[in-house]
Amino acid sequence: MSTIFKKQRKKKTNEHLSQSNTPGSSAPEATTSDMHAKGSTAYERTSDWTVLFFNCLREISEASEMLAPLKSTSMLLIRGLETTMHNNRSAWEELARKLALHHTTINGYISQLEVGDRPSSNASQDALKKYAEALSAILREATASADVAGTPNLKKTFKRIGDTQIEKDRIAELSRDADFAHRQFDEAMRIIMARQVTELQQQLDRVRAEIMQEIGELKSRNDLPDFDEPFLSLVRGQDLDICEQGTRSEILGQIRIWAIDEQIKSQIYWLNDAAGTGKTTIAATLADEWLTNRTLAGRFFFSPNSAATSSLDQFCSLLAKDIALQLPEVRQVINARIREVSTACLRFSQQFRRLVVEPLKLVSDKRNLLLVIDALDNCKGRDKLLSELLLHLPSISSVKLLLTSRPLPDITDILSTSTLIEGYNTCLLDVYNPSYADVTIYIRKRVPKLEGEYVDLIANRSGGLFIWAATVCRMLQIYRRPSKLLHQILDSQSFKGLDDLYLQVLEQALVDKAAHSLFMNILEAVTISFQPLSISSLQVLFPENDKVDLFVQDLCGVLKDGDPHRPIKVLHPTFREFLYQADRANGFLVRTTNAHALLSSSCVVLLLGVLKHNILGLSYQKSAIPTNTHIENVNDLVEQNTTVALKYASSYWARHAAASILESDVQEKVMTFLSTKLLNWLELMSFRGCVGQCIQGLAQLQTAVAMIENRSDLQNAVSNSYQFALQNQSLMTEAALHLYTTPLAFLPKESFISERYQRAHKVLIPVVTSAASTKWSAHTVLTGHTGHIEQVAFALNYTRVVSRDTDNTLSLWDIESGSLIGKQSAGSVKGKQVAIKHFTVSPDGEEVAFVTKSNNIYVLSAITGALSGEPIDASAEEILHITFCPNRRRIITSSISSTMFNVLRLWDLEAQTTVGNPMRLDVPTTCMCLSPDGTMLVSVSIYGHCPGKGLVIAWSLEDYSQVVSYTMSRVGYMKCIRFCPDGSYFATWTRDGTIHLRLGHTGERMLELCSTRTNDPVDDVVISPSGRHIASYNFGGSTVYLWEVKSGLVLNHHTLVGHEMDIRYLLFSPEGDRVVSISLDQTVRVWNTHTGEGLQSFFTGYTGTIMLPELSQDWRYLLTVGLSNQINIYDVSHQCQGEEKPGDERSFAVPVIAFSPLGDIFACGFTEYVSKPYIQRWSVETTQPLGEPMTGHTNGVRCVAFTSDGQIIASGSDDCTVRLWSSSTGNALWTIPTEMNTVERIAFTFTGEVMVLGSNHKIYVINTKAKNVVWSTGKENSNSELVLSADNSKIAATCDNGVGIWDVLTGKQMARCDISGRIFHLSFHPQRDLLAICSYTCIYLWEFNSGQIPSLELQIKYENGFQLGFTLDGKYLLYGDLVWNVQSKRPRKLGPGDIRVDLGSYEQSLIYRDGWIYYVATRGPLLPIPSHLREQFFDWTAFYNLILVWTQDKLPVLVDCTPFFH
Repeated sequence: MSTIFKKQRKKKTNEHLSQSNTPGSSAPEATTSDMHAKGSTAYERTSDWTVLFFNCLREISEASEMLAPLKSTSMLLIRGLETTMHNNRSAWEELARKLALHHTTINGYISQLEVGDRPSSNASQDALKKYAEALSAILREATASADVAGTPNLKKTFKRIGDTQIEKDRIAELSRDADFAHRQFDEAMRIIMARQVTELQQQLDRVRAEIMQEIGELKSRNDLPDFDEPFLSLVRGQDLDICEQGTRSEILGQIRIWAIDEQIKSQIYWLNDAAGTGKTTIAATLADEWLTNRTLAGRFFFSPNSAATSSLDQFCSLLAKDIALQLPEVRQVINARIREVSTACLRFSQQFRRLVVEPLKLVSDKRNLLLVIDALDNCKGRDKLLSELLLHLPSISSVKLLLTSRPLPDITDILSTSTLIEGYNTCLLDVYNPSYADVTIYIRKRVPKLEGEYVDLIANRSGGLFIWAATVCRMLQIYRRPSKLLHQILDSQSFKGLDDLYLQVLEQALVDKAAHSLFMNILEAVTISFQPLSISSLQVLFPENDKVDLFVQDLCGVLKDGDPHRPIKVLHPTFREFLYQADRANGFLVRTTNAHALLSSSCVVLLLGVLKHNILGLSYQKSAIPTNTHIENVNDLVEQNTTVALKYASSYWARHAAASILESDVQEKVMTFLSTKLLNWLELMSFRGCVGQCIQGLAQLQTAVAMIENRSDLQNAVSNSYQFALQNQSLMTEAALHLYTTPLAFLPKESFISERYQRAHKVLIPVVTSAASTKWSAHTVLTGHTGHIEQVAFALNYTRVVSRDTDNTLSLWDIESGSLIGKQSAGSVKGKQVAIKHFTVSPDGEEVAFVTKSNNIYVLSAITGALSGEPIDASAEEILHITFCPNRRRIITSSISSTMFNVLRLWDLEAQTTVGNPMRLDVPTTCMCLSPDGTMLVSVSIYGHCPGKGLVIAWSLEDYSQVVSYTMSRVGYMKCIRFCPDGSYFATWTRDGTIHLRLGHTGERMLELCSTRTNDPVDDVVISPSGRHIASYNFGGSTVYLWEVKSGLVLNHHTLVGHEMDIRYLLFSPEGDRVVSISLDQTVRVWNTHTGEGLQSFFTGYTGTIMLPELSQDWRYLLTVGLSNQINIYDVSHQCQGEEKPGDERSFAVPVIAFSPLGDIFACGFTEYVSKPYIQRWSVETTQPLGEPMTGHTNGVRCVAFTSDGQIIASGSDDCTVRLWSSSTGNALWTIPTEMNTVERIAFTFTGEVMVLGSNHKIYVINTKAKNVVWSTGKENSNSELVLSADNSKIAATCDNGVGIWDVLTGKQMARCDISGRIFHLSFHPQRDLLAICSYTCIYLWEFNSGQIPSLELQIKYENGFQLGFTLDGKYLLYGDLVWNVQSKRPRKLGPGDIRVDLGSYEQSLIYRDGWIYYVATRGPLLPIPSHLREQFFDWTAFYNLILVWTQDKLPVLVDCTPFFH
């Protein structure tokens, strides 16, 4: 065996130097052949160290880049002192320690100076050289003291001293000299740094500002990730081997000729052959060669080891970056476009054109430029790339492309017929007559010590397959016993193909057969992980496996990289294929289910041990719990408190679990995790900005556990967890730490999460009591909209939902998981203040165009939710309607122009300009519709001089002329046009019940249809896919009208009856044999289109109260919009059923509420007229009703009030009466008729003997004991707001254009002031003659006894629910969360940190605003309200630590925030 490898020669000193060129690198090891000599190790180290030291010292003496060599010199000296053996070792170690401190200082100066900087003053250079001389003196003494074996060469370098000891005082002297020299150098450097510090600080401030601005812009966009150099090297093939000299000469020569020969017009050289034949090595060789001679335009090497290198997601941006690197001429253009496109998420075709094609066209040098795209077979979506290449390359004749791939059928089908292809029949490996010459050369280069006969044997065994030879060479280079390995390879008769070689690699790596299980764990994790894992991450995930590093290093023949912190990559896809096939792996089979179970368990175990509440360690004990945006440097904190392994585990544990959920161990770990760490996980993912991954992972897990039998507990746990995350995803995005607060409080009482988490986080949870029952929905519920949803639609082949609300928010949702993909809000669209008023979805569903109120048109990707390009500025006109063209990336708008009444325009989205001539009308367009082929546009307009009369015009989009026009009577402002799916005809309809059918291309009259109930307005018309059937329903009608038409004739007519309320939606099945109708009666009915008979519905039960129903064309998904601004998604394919009973109608009644003085009960009535108006008493403790409703009023209740002793409840109504009730029994006590048209305010004095009533006409003062009217004002007064003074002696009330003050007993008006505008609130100061008056924009402070008009104005903005009042001590005035100190003549506005008074005695210390509960004395929001519940908070009432709201079912919900005040 000793003859297999050539004898090793002793390495030269300069070889050591070349390996240790980097400052700070460790000294090279001694050669193997010299290891037998006694003392040679010390000799080698000392020799190499000494030569390196003097080389570095020479650099210092030549004053070139002074600091960096000095750093290397000092480091080498320290290592030398530590390595060599000395007498007086402790003294030398102390000197080494001191030099290490010097080294740290030098390193600090280097880090402060720019690369290449050096001290510029003579003083600093002199000091630097003196310090270097001191180091040299130490070196001479140290080498003399070294106790090493002598050699002739060593004697030439060192003076042999033998056992002579260096006296300690000599070492001390050296130390003092070094200290002195270092102090001089340090002082010189400090002077230099002091001179530079001001300018440097200014530069840093400017750079920091620019960086923060850029970061802000990048965060607002979906920018290209800032990939690190190792990743870019992977993409560009820079870490790949190149062909050894003398190999592949023939094919390289052919490609080189093709590249430079301008007579060869074929622009694509397609190098295709089987896996492992060396295509990638050839591509890397030529890319490197073309890079050197500056003909390379760009390169991209596809690989299955990374998502970014195995798809087209980042292809254009990464290729463009390389083009910019190679071609400075277009660098600026590309960089600008990368920023634009990375935020825009354009389609791939648009990205390719903008980032690759157009910049290459701008290159002025017309010499051949060469692109390299390798391993196309590893790319997902490669057909799109090939299509773009074949489409655009002919337009860039100066560009040629080297393309490599395996000859897969889909690639061959596309390229085999193209005239652009060269090298189609190139064959790298002739399996019948393989050539071994190139493989032989390769082996000799890679393993130069291998004897020739063995080189030939390996080459013959390779069969000409380079991947085989390369794997063997790597094995021989890294294995500890290469000779034994070589014999095993060559002696085995069955060792022929790649499978045998891979098997040998695995067997060699598995030295300890008893460790097979641990070995397979690592192999499975590396090959099955969703993202490449590093050695360090694997060590964290598998802490019990102490051989991770050893296994990976021993698998370097098939894996890369051995660096502990770099992701491990499988070198060739054939190895992964080998492991996954049972008939090939032979004991090393990777079973995907087992592998996923392994990683799932490892991830969960890691998360169980690491996750905790407040994982970032934030301190907020004396302030409100912070939201994510209020945490400084949250991203930095995440990096500091997480590892790569933790990030992987938190991102992918659920996906691994879903893929292996049938394993019982996985089931138990999932159950444990959800029972203990669910909230901690959601918190971490919120901080990481990965909320969507949570919901998608839980959605996959929910689908997987549904297949398990007899595990209802697990199914319930996963379902509850998914519903919790889904309902709170808006809050998770906004405030991670608030997941432990109100979301837990509003859980269903018997839910899996409430049972396991409410007690653990009790201190953070407000107490919520409600008479309304809560339960998890069986269907998906999308929450997050805060305004009423006005528009909803499907997109992207029914995998996305787009919605828009009255708060000008546009949301994009993933329909499978319910996760929020993207969101555009008012003020957030490219940083501009905009309001979104309408959107439309492209016919292919991939894009959404929306119009803002500033009349700009934006387009976003339905795939990613990111904006596409710059907006189209159409602000010169007011856009009324917008729709996509069906066959090109264009849109049509209908708008009102300043010069003409109405204009229809065609816009090209890529050019962002109008196309063709505007189509002008003299009347406004109410709706428009495009033909399926995009050649005709039909518009409907209403004549202004003749209300209801409509004009229909069919326009040709080829020449923008009118094809036909006709009038219709009674046209409404809703949609009234629809084309037949095949374009053969279109329908328009009117409010008089007539449907007009016209031929699609000519507009000629075809047929008119009328329902049996004439003159009823048609609300909508739908047409079957074949065009044979037409269905309609009338406005306010519950009947479906169905016609069968053919060749302009009505064959059948059916009237479909069955709904009990108005119909809101119709849709034909894809086959056209059925039609579905959805009604306000909350049922879904299906009808046979041929017979008109009712069929069994695919949806049983009730939809709940619905608005805007939508059904996917395949009838799989039903969307409805609920009362609380949520979107319900019913997946009919999963047998998702409706509710057991119909939901209530939307109630627009406003609750009027009063709490008893003791706070134990509250009374409530409603303002709307109901069949039986009532007041109900409720328990504060249980929110359950007390007794029967108190009835008697005949109209809506406007106000309620308690007497100060709580014994009597008074109610005022629109029926012009006031009624008094017993608060304990609810019995009626007294009815007081008034001359008011409504009673809006009631107030009692302390004793309850006097009751004050206010309306918009009069004030009544009533003696409740005598039951008579004491006094009243005249009808000319408007007194809708009133308040009693603290001593009950005065009444303040609004009157016509002002405020008046009256004496309670006499009715005498004591003062009056004039104030314009509406007044909302009044409040008396508890001690002074001061009245606070709240208008829409300010608060007036009126000293009413002075006779002066209000002179002080406090600026505010009125908000619903906010109250005005003084604190009991009179020091503070509060309005909502605004506080003023009113002790001085000039009130001072206070911040939360300035308030030093206990506001617990102030009833209105809690407020609700924009989805959050605030406490006046706390900085920031106190508690969030889940978005799906915010609709209920439209009318809220605060009472000390309580906030009371009402559901749509008129049931109370009481939120007690007391835990947060203790």
